[in-house]
Amino acid sequence: MTEFENFNAIHLHETHAAIAIVEMLRLLVDEYSVGWQQAWNAVNHTFSAGIYSVKQGQMEKWPVDLFSKILPRHYDIIVSIN
Repeated sequence: MTEFENFNAIHLHETHAAIAIVEMLRLLVDEYSVGWQQAWNAVNHTFSAGIYSVKQGQMEKWPVDLFSKILPRHYDIIVSIN
C-alpha cells in the first residue's frame, strides 16, 4: 500500500461518482486493515476530478437520514472527513 498511488490513477469526470472516494477509503480501512492516515494519503494521491460545470440541477442530493440508513459506514467516513 505504500506505493499504491504510484501504480493507480482514478479520474472522476462528474460529481455522481464521488462516492467512489469514500468506497475506496472503506475498502482500505475495513477490508484491508490499512491505517486511516495511510488510506487517506493513498486516496488523495490516487483520485483526480474534472468537474467542469457545476450547476444546481446537476448536483445529486440525498437526505442525510436516507443516506445514513442505506450506506451507514460510508456516512461515518464522510463525517470523519468533514
